[in-house]
Amino acid sequence: MIRFFVPGPPVPQARPRFTRQGWAYEPRQCKDYKKAVAQAARVAWGDCEPLDGPVEVALIFILPIPKSWPLKRRDAARAGTLLPLKKPDGDNLEKLVLDALTGVCWIDDMQVCRCAWDKVYGIDPGVIVSIDSID
Repeated sequence: MIRFFVPGPPVPQARPRFTRQGWAYEPRQCKDYKKAVAQAARVAWGDCEPLDGPVEVALIFILPIPKSWPLKRRDAARAGTLLPLKKPDGDNLEKLVLDALTGVCWIDDMQVCRCAWDKVYGIDPGVIVSIDSID
């Protein structure tokens, strides 16, 4: 099992954008966050080869607490009694992380057979990634 933390507010996978000529491209924010996830994975993964069997993944997305909220609401978010019910969607957050780990931790993200994610508020935004092979 390997576990690592990617600092910075989690970024959801956005839909592709198109130029006037019809070329599709990925928004810069998504590309940059994918690079950050892949880099954190390379540091944690070391020189190990990507897994080639079934994989289990657990993700904890820690979203920043809005500074505009009243103190009582911020305290509830810090305590975990107030959960994020707004965007970004958890499945879009998951998609970006799984795509970023392809080629680093596994050969293709189709190998992910079990995946669980949580969205919470926290002081240090980021994502905690846990990866384990299924025997």
